[in-house]
Amino acid sequence: MTLWGVEINETLLHRLEGALAWAVIATVFFLPTSEALKNIFYVVSLVFYLAVIFVGRERIVVSLLGWLFLSFLAAAIMSASGSPYPGKAISGVWDVFRYTSVFFIVERGLREERYVRVALWAAVVSFGFTAVVTIFRYVYRNMVVGGYHHINAMSLGGIDYAALHSVMMVALIFGMYVHTGVGRWRSNVLLGIACLSVVVLGLTHVRMLWGGLILIGLVLAVLRSPRMAVTGLALSILIVFGLSVINPSVREQVMSLTNVKTISDLGEHGRRKEFWVKAIRVWQEAPWLGIGPKTFILYDDIKHNPERKKLASLSLPGSAHNLYLQTAAEMGAVGLVILVATFAYIGVWLFRSRGAFASSWPAAVWDGAFGSWLAIVIHGLTYPSFGREHAMLFFMLLGLVQARLAMEKKSVVVAEGRKA
Repeated sequence: MTLWGVEINETLLHRLEGALAWAVIATVFFLPTSEALKNIFYVVSLVFYLAVIFVGRERIVVSLLGWLFLSFLAAAIMSASGSPYPGKAISGVWDVFRYTSVFFIVERGLREERYVRVALWAAVVSFGFTAVVTIFRYVYRNMVVGGYHHINAMSLGGIDYAALHSVMMVALIFGMYVHTGVGRWRSNVLLGIACLSVVVLGLTHVRMLWGGLILIGLVLAVLRSPRMAVTGLALSILIVFGLSVINPSVREQVMSLTNVKTISDLGEHGRRKEFWVKAIRVWQEAPWLGIGPKTFILYDDIKHNPERKKLASLSLPGSAHNLYLQTAAEMGAVGLVILVATFAYIGVWLFRSRGAFASSWPAAVWDGAFGSWLAIVIHGLTYPSFGREHAMLFFMLLGLVQARLAMEKKSVVVAEGRKA
């Protein structure tokens, strides 16, 4: 292989590919545990990805899903360019760029099954560690220090982010447990971390995802393994029931689920409908491109509510408590249409491709990706938590699915060429 007339050793390219894979694995491992190390290894992954493309002189083939992701990134850039809060909007663009690039990096960097196995185990083990630390801190602060404190899951952040990541991990663990045949002690490790994930989910009080976990279990039961899914659901219900017995605040949240107004009335301080109305007002101010990604928290609604004046640019609420309304407010109709189209396409794309992921590690990847998609879509009804670490995890899983499909398509083309 030559580059600008210089002979390139194939060993160099192979080593760059290995370095890229391990950098991605390190990024995945530090997603829930360390903000600094996660960002460092993400940048390293991006550098190695560009090096592999450059040295290998590869032509980047972008799938339809990739084009949808790039379209959303373009919408974020256009929205930020006219935002009244350019600093915050640029950080929002960076967040979109980061998880978008993860899709392309993983699609190229984790093609070998040995790397896929290590990456999935890295995601599970690191979250298991995060869950142990999170539960310990919660118990210590609420039972030793006294008072009441929400959980904070290391670099994942507060309750909604921790809850969504927990459900995504349960879906991934389900796939690994059912399909990979990892052996008895590794299966027990998976079950243990799944239980820790459900405990964290229960302590978050995010009731939308309690129901979401049940729905995801039922869907996977129909599509994959009814026996294992039903067993997992029963165990999850037992854990939540146990938490409601020993923790009055969890019990109160469980009982509130009997109220049909829970979704609209029981947001932050019972004001979710007010937040939705505010999001619509913000959208009306900038209907096409919005006020800039991640800037909703800075919007000053003085002309609609004079009481906001004393709060200056830090007016409440911090979010619209709805992913789709907040996207409309921040990125306008353009961003909302692309987001909805992307989520719809992902669901159809995953469902139609499930036959190619029937067993072993590819099946675990598919279960994790499909369960994560359901969790994000459901949670988006009551909180705009798409982004950050769980978006990077989700796009990693989608990148693995795309890599598998691309490799299968390539093998079919090669086989047909040999026959001809």
